[in-house]
Amino acid sequence: VFEKYFWPEEDRVNRAWIASVTESVKTTAPAVIPRLETIYEAKWFSYPVRADAVWVGNWAGNFTTDDPTHSTLSSTDAVDQDWSGAEAVFHEFSHVLVATLTAKLNEKLGDAARRNGTLWHAIQFYLTGEVVRDVLASRSIDYEPMVYSAPNLFKGLWRGYRKPIEEVWEPYLRGSYSMDDAIAKTVNAVVPTK
Repeated sequence: VFEKYFWPEEDRVNRAWIASVTESVKTTAPAVIPRLETIYEAKWFSYPVRADAVWVGNWAGNFTTDDPTHSTLSSTDAVDQDWSGAEAVFHEFSHVLVATLTAKLNEKLGDAARRNGTLWHAIQFYLTGEVVRDVLASRSIDYEPMVYSAPNLFKGLWRGYRKPIEEVWEPYLRGSYSMDDAIAKTVNAVVPTK
């Protein structure tokens, strides 16, 4: 029943999304990937990695596993359409690049790491989104990153992280200070010393 009545439409939508997003990723990757390598202090993939488009109706449908690297992305969620689809691909594969950021952040947070367990992910959303926005702006394309448009990110569960992340990590993107400095400033803003 599924193959006869549901799969043809799902396959059509998935293939259309893949074609559109693949083109967007190909045109922006030469500018986006070197910047992601710089900001995350990690190398992008030198080998093919797998990504699947799936018919999933919510933002939480996007996820990545590390070993082996495999991303799954929603072809139907409104958040993953147009340029956001390309950002979603860069974001998901950036999960493999954030080991240094995550380790350093959790070390500096210490006991507060458990209370701020998703802070690294909020920072990753912000950084990858800003890189994509900047590359698109250089092509005169106005774009709002997913961290601002997805209802459950800066508008939702990460509302309290928005100001410290913007104030600290925007100068980091400009090269004003090191990742260690950005992490120290973030920790101080999120867990101020008494």
